[in-house]
Amino acid sequence: VHELDVEWSWRERLRIGRFPDADDLDPKAYPDLDALVDHWRRDEDEMRAWLDGLTDEQLSAPSPSERRSLPLWYFVMHLVTHGIQQLSEAAVQLTHDGQSPGEIGFLEFVEDRVRSGAEG
Repeated sequence: VHELDVEWSWRERLRIGRFPDADDLDPKAYPDLDALVDHWRRDEDEMRAWLDGLTDEQLSAPSPSERRSLPLWYFVMHLVTHGIQQLSEAAVQLTHDGQSPGEIGFLEFVEDRVRSGAEG
């Protein structure tokens, strides 16, 4: 839920120029894994639509929501690397608890998607 909240709120901040008015996402709003997965899928569609709509010029320009004069793509990269950090920390904790997630590398992810027909 934390990572979903981070991606959603940062995307909105970068898109509309400020953090959204809504509070942080509440883990209690997701009574089971299916509820969380459903929200993730909707959020992924929104993220992809936003990213697809960005031009090279927008990505190279300073973010309209940040006082720092860094290009927008730096903040997009921050979203990616934050997700990787969270995934890594969860994997370490799961492994410590005897529940290793197994191979979680990018190539394994892509190969699984190709095998399942999700990527062509």
